[in-house]
Amino acid sequence: MKPFSATELGARIKASLRRRAVSEPEEPYVLGDLVVDFAERRVVLGGEPVTLTPIEHRTLVELAANAGRVVTHEQLLRRVWGLEVGDDLRPMRTAINSIRRRLGDDAANPTYIYTEARVGYRMARPEPPANGGTASTETSQPAARRRTPGDAPGFAFRAEGSRRASTWPRRPPATGRSP
Repeated sequence: MKPFSATELGARIKASLRRRAVSEPEEPYVLGDLVVDFAERRVVLGGEPVTLTPIEHRTLVELAANAGRVVTHEQLLRRVWGLEVGDDLRPMRTAINSIRRRLGDDAANPTYIYTEARVGYRMARPEPPANGGTASTETSQPAARRRTPGDAPGFAFRAEGSRRASTWPRRPPATGRSP
């Protein structure tokens, strides 16, 4: 380890805490029958408490606190698991699947947790307050995405944090023979 000053150590600690911090809203997240109460650390669905593991709860809180915005795989790995980019995504995907199962959410037709392919996850925006708040024009369904040149078949892309480029659709390996 390199020697460094106390000032630099303090700056590194602050930066690390800032990266890991989940800014939890004061008001609970409410969407339909789902209520995520940040202050009481409770999740209620249809009036019944939902039992979650600590990792599942932290994952759901991170997604709910950032409702309407995409939370990348890297952000979830860093903030919930304390892992670095490039680590295995399978535990995170397993936790998301478990949360969906406990909430009765279907990945093919989601109500609460949406998958943003090769990027991360997002939760639908919470419902506006019933006490005369302004109505939101956004629905819980994702907006239609405009096609870009990167959507063309065979386009090579490099996912954020990925070490290798992948192509779609997959091409068979070259055999070295010419037709």
